[in-house]
Amino acid sequence: GSADEASIMVQQTAWLIFMLPHSVITVSIATAYFTRMSEHAAVGALDRVRADLSSAVRGITMIVLVAAAVLMVCAYPFARVFTPVEPLIWSMGHVIMAYVVGLVGFSVLFIVQRTFYSMHDTKTPFFFTLIQVSVFIAGALACIALPSSEVVFGIALVTTIAGTVQLIVALVLLRRRLGTLDGRRIAGAFVRALVALVVPVAAGIALLVVLGGTHAKGYALSGIFPAIISMAIIGAVMAVLYFGGLWALRSPELRGFAEPLIRRLRRG
Repeated sequence: GSADEASIMVQQTAWLIFMLPHSVITVSIATAYFTRMSEHAAVGALDRVRADLSSAVRGITMIVLVAAAVLMVCAYPFARVFTPVEPLIWSMGHVIMAYVVGLVGFSVLFIVQRTFYSMHDTKTPFFFTLIQVSVFIAGALACIALPSSEVVFGIALVTTIAGTVQLIVALVLLRRRLGTLDGRRIAGAFVRALVALVVPVAAGIALLVVLGGTHAKGYALSGIFPAIISMAIIGAVMAVLYFGGLWALRSPELRGFAEPLIRRLRRG
């Protein structure tokens, strides 16, 4: 019984951690774009809808990618905040990682769904969600064969796989609707962001090791407060290096976000 409860606790906590950047970043940015998309869709300006979609995907991917990287690196200290039990720290850390692998796709899917809604199409999202549910059910049933300690990790992985399948189907259907999805610019932004992530991820992993986040007796896993301090240090260093890297790569997405802020600061 108790192991079972722990696994449910692990899953629910890991899911909440996974949803944190999605709720803060994706939902707020996508909501702003949705209004604009709906206005453009209402007058039949599909090229504008496409531009909105591309802009939203590029902007959100840029920010969510670093959030996902920080969550992956800080998975064990994050788990330590919620449980002092050593085996649970590792299993929750792994479940967080399994969910977070799908974070960027999950956020892009959210925008794709909103794009369909802006065109008053609710039937297509229902169809690709049905596919996701089918893949998830099949995968979740297959997880029964796993050892009990691995079931929660298996289900988290299945959630990511089902979401990825759903995203691919959704993109194919949206491309049919809009003709093209500005794929080259989106891919360019994605590659730039991945290149900018290399140094921050290496630095984050090095800091995790130095702060003792990979073994139970280490400082980062010695208590809730040390875990939070370690995450704050790792997160801050990774974010500074990442955005610095994007700036050096002359990322138009970052400049688009930053220039209005810089102008306002100069005026102030």
